[in-house]
Amino acid sequence: MTVALVTESHELVERVRSVTGADQALVLQPWRNGQPFNAERIVSEVGAETASVVCIGDDVPLDLAIEVATVADRDHRAEMSVVLVANPSNDLWRDAVRAGVRDIVDPHLVDVELEPALGRAVAWTARLRESGWPPPPPPPPPPPKSGRVIVVLSPKGGSGKTMVASNLTAALARDGGGAVALVDLDVQFGDAGYAFGLVAEHTIGQLAAAPTLDATTLKVFLTRHEPSGAYVLCGAESPEEGESVTDEVARRIVELLARDVAYVVVDTPAGLDERTLAVLELATDVVLVSSLDVSSIRNLGKSLDALDRVGLLPRSRHFVLNRSDARVGIDPSDVEAALGMRIDTAVPSSRAIPFSMNQGSPIVIEDPKSQAARELTTFTHRFVDADATEAAPEPRSGFLRRRKDR
Repeated sequence: MTVALVTESHELVERVRSVTGADQALVLQPWRNGQPFNAERIVSEVGAETASVVCIGDDVPLDLAIEVATVADRDHRAEMSVVLVANPSNDLWRDAVRAGVRDIVDPHLVDVELEPALGRAVAWTARLRESGWPPPPPPPPPPPKSGRVIVVLSPKGGSGKTMVASNLTAALARDGGGAVALVDLDVQFGDAGYAFGLVAEHTIGQLAAAPTLDATTLKVFLTRHEPSGAYVLCGAESPEEGESVTDEVARRIVELLARDVAYVVVDTPAGLDERTLAVLELATDVVLVSSLDVSSIRNLGKSLDALDRVGLLPRSRHFVLNRSDARVGIDPSDVEAALGMRIDTAVPSSRAIPFSMNQGSPIVIEDPKSQAARELTTFTHRFVDADATEAAPEPRSGFLRRRKDR
């Protein structure tokens, strides 16, 4: 990599040169004759040197550093990335992400954090170039929805909602014949990414703070699960970051994905928050999950009544009873009578399920011959077979069109 340093810190210069090689680090003074350069001139000089990363030292005023990042992101997004050395804070992260800063390195942790931060910045610009940035002029807007939007809902935590959502996603990606994306809408405490064994570089919280939310930006924030081919938009890294995901942002994310993928699976938090209500308005299907306990069943019944009264539930509803063979004094037929719904899939208790979740591999992939995996795979075919009986849709040209090797 070629790094342009905007700093007067000799220590930072030497550290960067030790990481990149002596001939690969260019030093630009942020001041001339006691006056700071303006951002346009700094970015122009970096561009003339064809540096792929701009590393701005903590001796540069933050307002100038943010302005440099803004200009670089606007004019050279696919050619250079900005890494900022500064004391991190929530306010700085918010302003930095909006300006296009790719990473912030704590000045006290330069020896540990600088090298991987520079590597991530280079990878970012490489991915943008591979995706054909800058994009061509957009075509006429597509219909609001084209893919199937499947919202997985369970008002009570611990009922197995994320297990169902992750396995449904993996099985659809394997068997559905089209691209599949999972959105972790439990933005504060979601663990859908961990269910796939993913350590996400980007999250839904960071996406919400991005300057723009369009199809190209969304693409960069998705993480691919290679064994299944599914894409995952992982939950926020902290509750504070998750608060930036509003109901409008959640709706926009699902709308954009539905234009480009065959199936959008949405894993929701416990209860019914504004984000869940927003995506339910877009849902073609809702998957209702309950375990075999009174609290879970009663909460689900109350939620169904409330959502039906306001007309937010789609006609296509599917009921999954988790841990259906638990001996707790309740029969599955009692659940059907209480909810007025037929059980579509009964997933038996199995130690393989928590094991697969802890291993970060959905059970339909980890142990496909197990009874639980067979039940979940059969459930998935409800969507695949229904789509097969409909008229074949026009081929999608979206950025997530599935790559088939077989």
